[in-house]
Amino acid sequence: MFEPEKFVARLAALVRPPRLPRERRPYPWAELMRRAFVVDVLECPRCQRPMRILAAIHPRDTTGAILECVGPPARSAPWLGLGPGSDPSPPAGATLSPC
Repeated sequence: MFEPEKFVARLAALVRPPRLPRERRPYPWAELMRRAFVVDVLECPRCQRPMRILAAIHPRDTTGAILECVGPPARSAPWLGLGPGSDPSPPAGATLSPC
């Protein structure tokens, strides 16, 4: 038999030290899109050159006001709602701005 102090000391020697939690950093949204949908959202679909983010605008009314001022329609084109098996090209007659 062990003395209580010796028993606790030997028992403590058998216990593994706690694992430190790994720091989890969030993925950038473009990386999440690439991983989930296998598409590079930062690549120009027309010339395949890298695009860059100019701004991130979240309030819906602000986004609409900016789009109205810049010129493109404030609402997305209906053909942008892509699903499995859908054609990603715009319909005939659709106008797209150049790169």
